[in-house]
Amino acid sequence: MARQTGLIKLSGTLDDITFYEGKGKAGKTEALAKTKSGVSAERIANDPAFVRTRENNSEFGRTASMAKAIRLAFNRFSKGTQAELVRRLRALLELDAVSGRGLRNFEALTEAQFNALVGFQFNPQSKYSEVVLGSRIDFSPTSPATNPSVTYNEGILNPPQGATHFATVLVVSVLDLATGDVLQVSSPSPPVPPALIPANLRFPTQSTAASITAPVAGQLVLISAGVAFYQMVNGNLYDLNNDAKRPFELVRIIKP
Repeated sequence: MARQTGLIKLSGTLDDITFYEGKGKAGKTEALAKTKSGVSAERIANDPAFVRTRENNSEFGRTASMAKAIRLAFNRFSKGTQAELVRRLRALLELDAVSGRGLRNFEALTEAQFNALVGFQFNPQSKYSEVVLGSRIDFSPTSPATNPSVTYNEGILNPPQGATHFATVLVVSVLDLATGDVLQVSSPSPPVPPALIPANLRFPTQSTAASITAPVAGQLVLISAGVAFYQMVNGNLYDLNNDAKRPFELVRIIKP
């Protein structure tokens, strides 16, 4: 990196020198220059020496698109988990035993392989097992395809300070495996009403379901659940957006 000292400051690339504005040694914005380096995009796209790079880029793009779709499907509850989700999905993509390198895709995976993601925490600051002690969330395998259901097992609440009420949360999303589009996002209707936190903090066993249009081949159904807390002030309930006590996890994946 070199400083431009003339009266006229350049911007752009001339031969192998790039002129630009950036932070200088003193931390101030200055006109700088540097020699061109690295490999051109054209060479990466066409040179046989970079075939592995092209394969990796193709699969990484596919993985990033799927991670983005899942994050958007559960956007309200997803708290800074994109990097971890990409890492988990990249490992999952490598389970494709049919397609060649660079062509591996999520459509080739089985339901059992997808369910390696079960337990993924959309909020890494909060785990369900630490907020509802002794409880777990189970998918109901006998529930109809159009009404996926989960059961929240009995436990002891560990609510955030100031919470007066709680409610279970269920979100079911349907994705298109080929395009990565979010086709459906559904929650129980009517919503589960918040319940008063009892003095003994007991969390009773309860079940809830959401309705979706029957999924078909080429789609992926993701079922995620958790618990939310509220505070009543002057007769009105307010959502406590306390990330430390707002668990939301992936419970089941269905591939029709």
